[in-house]
Amino acid sequence: MFSSDPARSRAAGVTLGVGADRSYGDVAEMMLRERARPDGIDGVAIMTPNDTHYPFAVAALDAGLDVVADKPVSHDAPQARDLVARARAASRLFAVTHAYAAYR
Repeated sequence: MFSSDPARSRAAGVTLGVGADRSYGDVAEMMLRERARPDGIDGVAIMTPNDTHYPFAVAALDAGLDVVADKPVSHDAPQARDLVARARAASRLFAVTHAYAAYR
């Protein structure tokens, strides 16, 4: 997913070199269609607005995918613990990016 607007998301994917058959309008469509493919994705990188990190990570983990998520991964500690439990239950990788703000 490349935009919150489904049409723009599909168009952006194609512009970036993603096949039209894999340029999705939203996360739910991506999860559904990728699960049906014999060559479906193994994982996702979540770099969306902060308030979407948790629900998108839940969707990915529940779909059996590995996740690399930008921080913050959740709104609160209970949601973070839920992500840990989901990742462990599904034996999936869950990684959080911690970028440096500056170097000297």
